[in-house]
Amino acid sequence: MQNEGYSAEAIKTIRDKALKEGRDFVINDDIERTPESVCFYFIGEYKGNAVVFDACLFALRVEYEMAVFSLAEERVADTFPDFHLETEMENEESEAMEYFDEKVAEIEINEEIQVSEYIDFDEAVQYGVGLDICLKVKEVTDDTVAKFISNFNKGTFKLDPKDYTFRLEEFGE
Repeated sequence: MQNEGYSAEAIKTIRDKALKEGRDFVINDDIERTPESVCFYFIGEYKGNAVVFDACLFALRVEYEMAVFSLAEERVADTFPDFHLETEMENEESEAMEYFDEKVAEIEINEEIQVSEYIDFDEAVQYGVGLDICLKVKEVTDDTVAKFISNFNKGTFKLDPKDYTFRLEEFGE
């Protein structure tokens, strides 16, 4: 099966839609946009070929939160083998959730998790090239996306190599 994201027709469709919207990208309305993440399509070059990038851009704090929660969930499962965060969140006052909250606090206090910016390419997607981008920004705005695309397509985009840690309570958690 041919990847349509490399076709001239798909590239023209995305380019035309983006121009009509007055941007260099098209928001993927199938995936919920939040202040800290957005999924979108844009045209760029990959391995010498024009392609549609199927991209998701996240704030680094989201990556940090996911890493902290994942580690805390692993630790809780040692004591509560049937613990699954998604189902337990409905019962915030359960013993397991209280233990989870303690583990999250412990991980943060000990600064066990550090995260850094990254870009991951995925050639195995069905449409174009998948691109996950994680940047140290407080909010993912249209300007954030436009600046990334501009620098990416010019070849001037550089990742910040520094490792970061956050405090979840700073963000109303």
